[in-house]
Amino acid sequence: MVSAEEHEQVLSEELEVLESIYIEELQKLSPTHLQIRVVPEDYDEAKQDPILLLDVQYTEQYPDDVPELHIHVLEDGRQVLGMPPPEDEEPPRDDPREGVQLLAKELEQVAKESLGMPMVFALASHLRESLTDYMTRQAQEAEKVANERREAELRAEEEKFRGTAVTVERFNAWRIEYMRKQELLRAQKEEAYVASLTPKEREEYRRMKAKPTGREIFAKPDARVEEEKTDESVKEVDFSLYSREDRERQAREEHEDDAAQDGYVDDMDE
Repeated sequence: MVSAEEHEQVLSEELEVLESIYIEELQKLSPTHLQIRVVPEDYDEAKQDPILLLDVQYTEQYPDDVPELHIHVLEDGRQVLGMPPPEDEEPPRDDPREGVQLLAKELEQVAKESLGMPMVFALASHLRESLTDYMTRQAQEAEKVANERREAELRAEEEKFRGTAVTVERFNAWRIEYMRKQELLRAQKEEAYVASLTPKEREEYRRMKAKPTGREIFAKPDARVEEEKTDESVKEVDFSLYSREDRERQAREEHEDDAAQDGYVDDMDE
């Protein structure tokens, strides 16, 4: 247990050290209550970096007991530490922002590890380092999210030009659907055309539709048999059966017949 004299001496010595270090940042509210303004390393006011206020209230058994600690947010224009509580509500004793809660938890752990010795300087230094690390992690996370969003946008843009890979299955499915739509469209056009005809024209149209097409006629077995019969009746001339003299004589006879026919035609013209 710390005696009153020892307690007062510890506070006096620690306050003297703190005043020499935090010349502008330290504010003494009472002999047992002080506040220290804490900013991150490489603080940049133009970037609206957060500014914290470490509130320390000594207990009677300090440094054997952890002092009462609170972290207040003085500035956080970019809301690095989280969304602030509504202004129309009474501010809570402990700031509810996620970042502040995390920093307070770490600070409490450091205080427990420092029991038995003056610890305010260590707490203020740790809070500064923790705030800097937290801001770095937040910046890295924000950059990661932004990169993922850009990559997703690029992939979506590439997909517009890449299209869908054509496979046999996809082509067959597309062809079936395409033919179905074309048949439906043809039927609709035909229905509209028939509706525009007179009863007599409509009857004639139906009769013409009932007649088989050339392809249908050709596809009939009887038509193929008839074609085979026609092919069998045609005999191919084999010129190898004739001698050269026979071929020349036949050619002369054909020529004379043609000449005679031409003369006959000329006489008819006269």
